[in-house]
Amino acid sequence: MFRIVEVITGIMIIFIGLSLIAMDQLSGVGSGVEYGGIVVIGPFPILFGNSTSAIAISSIFLVIFVIFTLLAISRWRW
Repeated sequence: MFRIVEVITGIMIIFIGLSLIAMDQLSGVGSGVEYGGIVVIGPFPILFGNSTSAIAISSIFLVIFVIFTLLAISRWRW
């Protein structure tokens, strides 16, 4: 079944994130802001960021995400 609440929540999170990045770019003051993120497409994670420390933090979150995913899958009963 199509879960509309999860889809709308995901779209809202993406919209808020893009809005914050756009406001930072328009203000011109936040040139020292670091950002990073993870996009998981199938089994392939893609890390991005504008500095090595942001990418390092993103990779830590990626490892935590993978661990929780593996735990959830191992507890899932067929």
